[in-house]
Amino acid sequence: MCLTEGEPDLCPPNGYTITSSNEHGYTSRRGGQRKVLLWSQQEWDNVDEIGNSGLPPGRYISGVTDTNLGPLRIIGVCIPWSHAHVSTGRRDRQLWQDHLTFLEELESLLNRRSDDIDTIVVGDFNQRIPPTTCTEDCF
Repeated sequence: MCLTEGEPDLCPPNGYTITSSNEHGYTSRRGGQRKVLLWSQQEWDNVDEIGNSGLPPGRYISGVTDTNLGPLRIIGVCIPWSHAHVSTGRRDRQLWQDHLTFLEELESLLNRRSDDIDTIVVGDFNQRIPPTTCTEDCF
């Protein structure tokens, strides 16, 4: 299971939870909130909350868990929205800057994988795919 912008105590107690760090640059209304959490009934191995140093922090968690079909890597992401740290948070970014940086670094990270473990990327992508243009009827 993947949760975004949640707290670990929302996950069922009969399993194992891993979370991104809380260093995402925003003040949390609740101290335990994380941008991304992963839960599994099986224990996690190879847990990584950094990815690589170029990723905007606090928005990535990865782990390998056992399934009936063998090991599976789950990468949980909360990709920054278009206005991340533009008018709120640190206020030191341009529109889409952290979003595009995250996607570039994630692509690099995925391309450098050297194992053959099946991988699923889940989470909050903070964009519409395919892109849409909102009109007055959207509201």
